[in-house]
Amino acid sequence: MRLLFIPLFVLFCSTSYGQDSPEELELLAIVDQQDSLPRSVFLDSTLLPDMKFYGTNTRNVWSSKSHSGKVMEQFYDIRLVFKTHEEALAFHEKYLELNAEYGPQIKKHKLKTVGASEFKAYEGSELLNSMIKEYNLQLYCFLFVVDNYFVKCYISCPLDFKPTAFQAIINDVIQRVHQVSVKG
Repeated sequence: MRLLFIPLFVLFCSTSYGQDSPEELELLAIVDQQDSLPRSVFLDSTLLPDMKFYGTNTRNVWSSKSHSGKVMEQFYDIRLVFKTHEEALAFHEKYLELNAEYGPQIKKHKLKTVGASEFKAYEGSELLNSMIKEYNLQLYCFLFVVDNYFVKCYISCPLDFKPTAFQAIINDVIQRVHQVSVKG
């Protein structure tokens, strides 16, 4: 399972912000215009102690240290900042299907999302989930807006994980983003 990071990273790069459709090219232009974000807007090892960090300016990547099948395998922690809450919501709505990686929406996810606007939860697409099922993994994608930030949490995890397993992460993301945007 240690070699899983590379295939999933390649898979992620080829399916998320990595194709040449007009919509993806538009989205890439928005991502390219982003300045580096403060580290405090992203999760840190306090909630992800079994994960190794790989970072960038708008996308932080975490990968399991143990590959034990008992923790998340990979976590893509993505933020985009906009001038206003309304601009972040417009981006979220316009690119929802693309950012959801074309997966089916989970309408009854039971996650508490106080402080987040337009919270949406998705499973991985049938194609992507079938590609990683042999590793006993599945994909989840959580998309939402906090203040003037768009947030995407894209996770590969063991098959027995349910969306509620990520409640603490969602809570911390909302809190961190809100704290940074208020300080602005």
